[in-house]
Parts: sequence; structure tokens; C-alpha cells
Amino acid sequence: MKTSFFNLTLFIKQKKLILLVLLLFLATRLYKISTIPSSVYWDEASIGYNAFSIVRTGLDEWGVEAPLYFKAFGEFKLPVYIYSVTLLAKLFGMSTLVLRLPSVIYSACSIVVLYALTRKLLKNKKVALFTALIFTTTSWFFIFSRTGYEVSAGLFFYLLGLLLMLRKSNVFKQFLGVSAFVLSIYSYNSFVVLAPITLVVVMVFNFLLLDKFKAKKVMLSLVLSAFFVALSFPVYNFAFSAKDSRYKTSSILFEKDKKLATIKKVVLNYMVALNPKYLFLSGDPNSRSQIPNYPQVNLLEGVTLLYGLLHIVKLKNKSDWLILVLLILSILPTSLSKEPQNALRSLPIVPFLAIIEAIGITAFIEKYTKYGRRIALIFVMLVLLFFTNFLVKFYGSYNQLSAEGWQWAYKDIFVSYRVDFENFDHIVVTDHYGQPYIFALYYNAYDPITFRSTLAYNQTRRFATSVVSAFDKYIFTNIDYYNLPSGKSLIFAHPSERMTEIEPKESVYFPNGSLAFIVYEFKK
Repeated sequence: MKTSFFNLTLFIKQKKLILLVLLLFLATRLYKISTIPSSVYWDEASIGYNAFSIVRTGLDEWGVEAPLYFKAFGEFKLPVYIYSVTLLAKLFGMSTLVLRLPSVIYSACSIVVLYALTRKLLKNKKVALFTALIFTTTSWFFIFSRTGYEVSAGLFFYLLGLLLMLRKSNVFKQFLGVSAFVLSIYSYNSFVVLAPITLVVVMVFNFLLLDKFKAKKVMLSLVLSAFFVALSFPVYNFAFSAKDSRYKTSSILFEKDKKLATIKKVVLNYMVALNPKYLFLSGDPNSRSQIPNYPQVNLLEGVTLLYGLLHIVKLKNKSDWLILVLLILSILPTSLSKEPQNALRSLPIVPFLAIIEAIGITAFIEKYTKYGRRIALIFVMLVLLFFTNFLVKFYGSYNQLSAEGWQWAYKDIFVSYRVDFENFDHIVVTDHYGQPYIFALYYNAYDPITFRSTLAYNQTRRFATSVVSAFDKYIFTNIDYYNLPSGKSLIFAHPSERMTEIEPKESVYFPNGSLAFIVYEFKK
């Protein structure tokens, strides 16, 4: 009786602790979510406008009904995140909050699934709780879990697939697990590589746990594999056959190199992705992925990661080794990419780093059992201290440091100057910062039917990316005095496109004080 009461008390305590972790997650992700980062970036704007177009007309941006792939800029986006935003937009209307909210929801669910997965694998509640806390507070995960990145959906379904497939799951759960892996593939391109390999590894792991060979298990594995192939075939068919698929344009596998040269590139990329300077000092140089010059893995995470790895090697437990194998596999997508130091594409690494770090912390606590509670409390305080340091920098200076990366300048002109647009025949905007048309559509909630009936294209500026040159009164181009249209124009030129023939009306500055646009009024 006492034992049962103790177990019930412990269960309630565990639930309260994971609930506190989730509350910490939600508080830090939802705070100023619409204003930090300072603007939606082009992919967010594209996702938002496609969702808006479906709600308004039943068709995507380009007039396609219920597409499996969204053409977007010509790179063909995967559907899961866009349809998630569409559902919320239908309920609450389109806004930056609605655009970013699915990422928060998917990421919160990822924390719960990772907690359950860790408990299932390691049978250790302390490791599971520390895993959830570390995953919630790591800077690598932070920005992606509060902005409209499709990877958040992919990561959730990938972790869910792992949870449902591992160990003694029944047949129904295993089919659900395969379905979750398939949904990860329809969410983000990293999982096109990662999901099928992981599925094979999990099946092998499940076989290793069997005491003897079982024909039924072999048959089930074959059926599950066929089920996976059937559901995911459209994605792989498109990824490997379509000329302009995102996977083809971003992967080194489709470069015209000999096989040996490609293998060397993959190995080199793998090493570059694990470069200590990148991981522990400078971080991802893309300001949309990380605070500039902030590490992907902080000092505390680095120390506990090393201790956890040493503990895994020492014990040689099958479940621990599976986590190590999954960590090694999770680096594959970025090693096949043209940008190996890419925090976004390598996000699948982070859950397994968190588990290993939690193993390290728990091993240290159990080594000094006499002071276990005090040591655990110290580690919790240290984790929160490092996280607080990150939050202070993020909320305090991130917008100033990253505004150009988030293409804030386009938001500023399409919002701040909106009332002036009616007074001009043409709104001429530089395309220097990339895809200005989508910001004009998104921030003005522009009617999709009118857009499609008035648009004009430029020639393709870079591989797999079509550029809209104009629609309605909007013109997007390199600014040149001699090519300005007839009529009254409001012109937004990049500083490198300064026109000496016209007196500037005013200037637009980034939050850090650097010049974003020179504004002209001109009648021709």
C-alpha cells in the first residue's frame, strides 16, 4: 500500500515537473512572438500568403487547388506546415502570430514526445526530465521553435515516429509510427534523407532485443517497409525527378562530380558540420538561425555532452548506443547539403545532444548520491542561468543584429508607406534584398485573384527561383534612372542604386542605424 502511494506521488511530481518545463517553453516562445524577430522572412511570407490564398480562394498563390507541393518561388515547398497555418488562418484570420503559432505547437509537442521517448528507451525519469529541460533551453532550438520554420513540424513527426516504433509497440502503433515518419518527409527536406535510414535502424534495433528469430517480426518489417514506400513515393519521385525540387538544388549529390569526389565531399562536410569553432564559439553565421556570434552549444552543454559520451562508451548499454547512432545519423542531411554549417538543416541533431547531455548530468548526480538533490538543483540553476543569459541577448538586441537577415526593410516600406501608395501610379522597389513581391502581397493581404491576373515575370535570377517583376502598380527591379516607368512613381532604392539625377525624399534605416533604402518621388 505504501509502495503504491509512493509511486502515485512520484508520478504526480513527474507530471508537475514536465508541466513546468512546458510552461517555461510557452512563456519564452510566445513572448513578443509577433515582433521578435522583427519581420517575417521570405519563406514565412510565402507560407503565410499561400495559406491566405487558400482561405480566400481555395487555391494556392499560383492558382493550384489543394497542391501536394507549393511552387512558391519555384523551389516547391512541402505541404504540412502550410496546411497547418491554413487551418489556423481559417479560424483566426492571417497574422504573424498565426503564421508562427504552428511552430510553437509542434515544438511543444516535440518536448513531450522527446520526454516520453527518453523514458521509454532509458527507463530513467531523471534523464527524461533533464532532456526536456535542456531541449527547451538550448539556443540551437530556440529561434526555430518560435518562427515559421517547416522543420518544427518535421522534427515533431520524426520523434513521434521513433517513439511509436521502438521496442514493444503493438502492430497498430508501428503503423502509426511509419505514418509519422512519412509526415516528417512531407514536412521538411532533411527528413527525406533521415526518416528511411532511421526506420531501418529502428527495425534492426528491435530485432536485437529479441531472444530468438521470429518470422512474424520479419514479415511485419517487410509490410511496414512497403507501407512506408507507398506513402512516401510521391515525395521521393518529385525530389529525384523534378528539375527544380528544393532537395536537388541544395544537395551535393546532384552535382556533376564522380562518385569518389562526392563521397569525399560528404565526409568533408560531415567534419565541417562538427567543427568545434562553429559548435562552441561562433555558431551559425545566418542571423535567422542564431544570435550573431553566439555558439550553437554553450559551455555547460559542451561539458555535460562530453561527460555523457564518456558514460555511454563506458557502460555499452544497447539503448545508449542507439542514441549515439541516431546522433551520428542526424548529421547526414547537413553533410549532404551545400551548406554543412547550417543550424536549420541540422536541427535533428539537437534532441539527441539533449539526451546525451542529460545522461551526463544524471551520471554525475548518481556518482555523488549523498549530495544528489543538491547537485541536481545546481545543474537546474546552471541550465536556467545560461538560458537567461541567452534570453537577455535575444530580447534585448536580436532585432538590431538580425533585421537585415529577416528582410525587415521590406516590412517597413509595405507597412509604413501603405497609405501613400494610392497617390502614385507606380511603386518601384529594389529586389536587392530578395523576393520583394511576396512582402507586398503578405503585408497588404493582397487579393490573390488580382495578383494572378496582373503579374509579370523576370527571367530566372538564380537556379530554381522565379522572380516576379511586377503586379498591379508594383514593379520590382534593379533601380535605374533611365528605366523608370512613365507616370508618377514612389521609388525605394538600395544604397548601391543611388540616383544622382533625382533629389532623395528621405531615407529608411535598419534598427542598427545602417541605411536600408533611399526613397524617391519621380514623375516621368
